[in-house]
Amino acid sequence: MKKILFSVFVVCICFTLLFSEDLKTPFEGFEGTELSVEEAHSYNGGETYIGYQHIALGKYHTFILVTDKSRERKDAKVRNVFESGPEYRNEKRLLISNGSKKPIFGKNVRQKYNYDYDTKEKKAELDKPTNIYQKVEPPKGMSSKKFDDKVIRVGQGHLKIRSSKYYIYGNSCNTSTSKILLKSGAKVKPIRSVPGWRTPKKQNRINRKYRIGNDRFINY
Repeated sequence: MKKILFSVFVVCICFTLLFSEDLKTPFEGFEGTELSVEEAHSYNGGETYIGYQHIALGKYHTFILVTDKSRERKDAKVRNVFESGPEYRNEKRLLISNGSKKPIFGKNVRQKYNYDYDTKEKKAELDKPTNIYQKVEPPKGMSSKKFDDKVIRVGQGHLKIRSSKYYIYGNSCNTSTSKILLKSGAKVKPIRSVPGWRTPKKQNRINRKYRIGNDRFINY
């Protein structure tokens, strides 16, 4: 019996040594090149970015870009884009009040300034080389894939349902960007001047003012 067990043991060792070159590790990449944990993470999950587009006087318009890989990679594809802006931005609409003329912006609605969210194609004439992108890290304990999926889920609900009057400092493109990321669990500090940006502290203050739960968001 001992001889039989010993023979089986020897055969297993030989089999392992013979075919070990064909066995790949969990983080092995193309052509047998072993990847680091960070590289494997980028291959398996996508990334979420804040896009910054300069408007005027050092102020920026923001949007959210979700890709299946790092946007620096040539084979990266856009999963979704969340960008909003005034309903009447490209139309000359004026409100005559007390003898003065004021622009009418309408509602804060989903827009396609930099990317077409239906076709996922970049609009080259608007997504200029001067645009800046800031990578958003997932919350602690959440994988990149789960975070990206949550951003998409939250963004679709936010820009579809919560369309209300546009205010530069109260309900603008930057308000939408920050609120989507906040509700997705991200804590991010913008790297440019973005009017209307919501911080966790400011959102909690608004929630207390209107007596709503901290897990809910309203357009104020």
